[in-house]
This record gives sequence, C-alpha cells and structure tokens, in this order.
Amino acid sequence: MKPNNKLLYVHKQSNHPPTLLNSIPTNINKRLSSIASNQDVFNETIKPYQEAINDSGHDHQLTFQPKTENSKKRKRKRNITWYKPPWNANLKTNIGRKFLNAVNKCFPKNVEELSSNVGL
Repeated sequence: MKPNNKLLYVHKQSNHPPTLLNSIPTNINKRLSSIASNQDVFNETIKPYQEAINDSGHDHQLTFQPKTENSKKRKRKRNITWYKPPWNANLKTNIGRKFLNAVNKCFPKNVEELSSNVGL
C-alpha cells in the first residue's frame, strides 16, 4: 500500500446488489490472508483495512485464514447465455421474470408452438 493511499470500499447502504455488498469484506479477508506469509505479518497489516471496512458500514472482523494446498478449481465449459439486468434496489418490478417469459413466448422449445404463435 502506498503511504498516502486512502482505502475506500462501497458502503453497506449503497444501491448495489446484496451479494456484492456481502462479499466485499470476505474478499478483502481472503486477499490479505493469501498475500500474508504468516499470522504475525497479517496482524501487522490489517489495521487500515479494518478501519476502511468499518467506515463503510460493514461489521466484518478480519481474521487470518491459512492457505490450503489442495484447493483446485474445476473448469467446466458451458454453452449458456446469461441475461443480467442492471441492479436498482428501488425497482419493484421483477424485470428478469418478465424478460424470461417474453423469451419463452417468442422462442419456445419445440417448433410446433413457434409456428402456431407466428401463424405459419
């Protein structure tokens, strides 16, 4: 960390998806644990990070988690098209469901339904 760097994280009350807000402190904890060689080094470096987490409204306490050697990530290839609508906490309409219903109506799984919907 540079000497005059001020750490800022997204505030807990901001208009972001809840999963993103909840994962911020745990991801910071994982990153600091992975770059620290031991618990003493970790404890020496966490003070500004803990203050920044507390200032942003999160109530997570940073703790050292030693590295595990047997953690391998599986890589799976999938042919999936994702639709991720923009996030807004003030939105009351389930736009994702409406979009998927429109896709199912316009692109049914079998061809017979498609020809009856289009009028062929």
